[in-house]
Amino acid sequence: MLAQPSGVLRVSMPVDFGVTYLAPLMVEFAELYPGISFDLDLTSRRIDLVSERFDVALRIGESEDSQLIARPLACLTPYLFASPGYLKRSGEPAKPADLVHHECLTILKASEWTMHADKPANRRSMTVPVSGRFALNSVGMIRRLAVLDRGIVLMPQEVVADDLASGALLPVLPGWHGDAVPIYAITETRLLPAKVQRFIEFLQARLAS
Repeated sequence: MLAQPSGVLRVSMPVDFGVTYLAPLMVEFAELYPGISFDLDLTSRRIDLVSERFDVALRIGESEDSQLIARPLACLTPYLFASPGYLKRSGEPAKPADLVHHECLTILKASEWTMHADKPANRRSMTVPVSGRFALNSVGMIRRLAVLDRGIVLMPQEVVADDLASGALLPVLPGWHGDAVPIYAITETRLLPAKVQRFIEFLQARLAS
């Protein structure tokens, strides 16, 4: 029980989330457990844990398969961001309702965004129709288009941290946020090898902080 876990850890994860957010965490975990090697599958499709023999799948959003074990890792809260160029050209919305007049970069053809006020004394929520010339299924592409002055995005700050640090993106309506997005570790069974258990515990600790 005191031995370091070892072996090949097979993980499936969404490609954009893996590249933009999980890569540094994977490196940190690999340094903590040198006996573990990694077989990573970055894909937007929902893999079959049983037939494809993955140890764990990381999924964003509600878990749909009741036959599998879903362990919550964290919830990411999305905020609004846009580039300085876009805001200079189109102006900055003063309230959520103003989003209807802006180019909004949506994922999976979302036609509305529900926004919630941050202030505890003013817990308002409102659903706003949104539209734009670009509707995509790639977080990475949406982020890139936002940097290229194509519109306003709604996504977790953790995903655009580098763009915020460089000034390529700026907060929009900072007192408002979207619906929290849950992240799950999905496994076939509750009885986990040590390598899988350590990996899930590591992600729970890092994502929660």
